[in-house]
This record gives sequence, C-alpha cells and structure tokens, in this order.
Amino acid sequence: MRQKQYLAILLAILAGAQLSGCGITMDNTRPESTNEAAADGEWEKLEETDREAPSADAPQASGEASENKQDAPAQEVAQDAEALYKDVLANFHALVAYGLDENVDPEGTTGVLELVNASGCDYALRTVGSVIKDLNGDDVPELLIGNCNSNEIYALYTLVEETPVLCFEGYARNRYYLLEDGSIYNLSSGGAMYSAAAVYTLSEDATALVCKDFYFTYEKDDSFEEIGVYYNQTGEWDKEVSQETELSSEQFWELTDAWDAQIQRLPIESAFDGSVPFDGISIAWAEDILPELTDYDAFAASTDEGSVRVVLSTERDVEDFKVLSLALENVDENGTATFAKEELYSHGTLTAEKPLVLSVIFYGTVPYYGISFTDDNGETKVYAIDESGMDGSVYLWEIE
Repeated sequence: MRQKQYLAILLAILAGAQLSGCGITMDNTRPESTNEAAADGEWEKLEETDREAPSADAPQASGEASENKQDAPAQEVAQDAEALYKDVLANFHALVAYGLDENVDPEGTTGVLELVNASGCDYALRTVGSVIKDLNGDDVPELLIGNCNSNEIYALYTLVEETPVLCFEGYARNRYYLLEDGSIYNLSSGGAMYSAAAVYTLSEDATALVCKDFYFTYEKDDSFEEIGVYYNQTGEWDKEVSQETELSSEQFWELTDAWDAQIQRLPIESAFDGSVPFDGISIAWAEDILPELTDYDAFAASTDEGSVRVVLSTERDVEDFKVLSLALENVDENGTATFAKEELYSHGTLTAEKPLVLSVIFYGTVPYYGISFTDDNGETKVYAIDESGMDGSVYLWEIE
C-alpha cells in the first residue's frame, strides 16, 4: 500500500499551495576519488545502446579473487550468511521504514538516506531491496543493498571472520552498478566539468575495490578552456598519475554508453516491504525497450502535448488486462490514497510474447493512469502508473 505523503499533498491542494519537489544539497568540493563525496552535476538516466563494451586495450589491473577469505568452511558461511547479515539488514529496514534516527547506524546508508529524504519512506520500502550473493566465486556471499527500479547499488558488504564489513557505498553523485561480467561499474561527478567512469573488481578479501579502468574529465590547463579525458588504473582523480587520452568529451560519453548497455538487473527478489514487485508485470520507458521489440500492441491513453510512452510486459500471460484513468478522491488519516477509476481500454490477455506500448502523461505527483488485471487467484489487482521524483524511473504501485 502506497502512502507517499498523500495526506500532505491533499492538504496542500486544499490550501491552494503549489507543490514542489524535494532537493538534495551536496558538497561542492571536487572528489579526490570515486569513493569520496561528489558534488554538483546531474547524471542522465542511463540508456541502453548497441555499442560493444570497451575492449580495454588498456592494461589490465592485477588482483585475483581468493579461494578462501576466512577460516570458517565456505558452505557453512553461505548457509549462515543471512543470520550473519541480520543486523545490517535490520539497520537498512529501519532506515527505509522510519527514516534516520538515533537507532540507525549511518555507515553505508548515504544513498538510501538520499532516497528516503527525496521520496519518502513508503516509496523507499517498495524500491530498496537486498540480495545475498557470492560475487567473486569464493563461496563467501556478499550482501548487496540496491534499487529494484534503477539497479543502482547503494551498499555492498562482505564477511570477514563472520563479521559484516562494508566494501563500498553509492549515492546520487557516485553511483555503482553490477555489470554482466560481474565487475562493478561506477559513475561519478565532481561538477559540470568533472566526470568519471570506472570499472572495478573486488579485492581478494572483497573488502575493497580494485580499479581496472578509470576515465575522467579534467581541464587541460589553467585557462579552463579545454577539457581533456584522462586514464589510469589506480582510481585517482589526478592528472599527474594519469595519461591523457585522445578522446573528446563526446567520445567519453560514448564510452560510458557502452558500459551502460552492460548494466545487469540486480537479482533482488523483493523489496524491504516484502512485496514482489508488480505481480510479474514490468514497466519501462519505451525509448529503452522499443529497439529490442519485434512485435507489440499499442494504446494512447493520452495524446496531449508532453505525452510519453511506456512499455508494459509480463513473463506469463495475464488475463483481463485493462488501462484505467485515475482521479484522487481522498487521503485518509494514515496517508492511504483512494482513487476513482474509469476503464479506458480493455486489452484482454497480455502475453509474454506481445507487450503493450502505452502513451500517458504525468502531472505533478498524483498519478492519472493505472492498470488492472486478474491474478492467479482470480482476484482483481489495480496498480497506479507513476514516475519517481528521485531517479526518473517509471514504476507501478498497488492501489485499492
């Protein structure tokens, strides 16, 4: 059930107030490396490309995954991993459920706290999840805290002598993603002129990142008129220990596009509220999905200027699939919103082979469109179609 502070929204509407989004104030100092606080500068929503990943003609970094990183038998540690990580998981669950207070240990929580502050606890509960997975093949599972929608990694922990140890944390200006080959991809920003893209592997004990490739932009001289692209394998934001490449700024972003296309969907099975997202229904921006589709149906719920297209798809056939218009009716004392619903389009069966491309429009923070369908138990499920004010992703949330 969604709360998203609708009570406050309704009160603001009644009072004639104009709603505005929450902002995040960041430090304006330039980061010394991708693991330090970053500053101003927005990262665009990642888009998939058909480019191949960088071949990395650049030399490879040393550092192999170890066979064992603690004395306890690997299989036993794997079986006990959830119990060993329980305090960390409880800490993140408390943060997304109630926000930051004296009972929450702030270590590793920067990215999740940004999400909570920007979008509220209810959204964070349905968006942030965890997975315990052996990422470097040594039979000692790591704990990954991430975003179910954007695939951003907020924190990664490993076990040392059966004790959780933070490897790294990510946040808005310093984002981490898991690539298809198991390496860690990092995008960071230190302002309009300063950006970096890097690929890392885990260290032998998985307590730190080992830099494989690090590209960053920097002024070529004190005139600040030209921006150069530099490369090293140390992860340092320093021209003195880097070589200047022949890449232009445009080619730097083309390089990041190639890595963007390799981002792996995080294997999170459920968010912290315990829900399995969308009952098998997935939603994505059409611009990200359409190039991959060979066949689909389409319906325009909105033809107004500013309309956008989304793709609704499923892994299994879904019966009695409908597109709805929504109108906010009430927000109760618990912040639960109720909507009036009107059927706009009856699609029948939504199949795995043929997604639905839907044109909609978003106004402010209240959703205007939704979907309904019959689940495996014969119950009608209704979801609102919404856009995140935090990361710009499109998502579904269940309504009554």
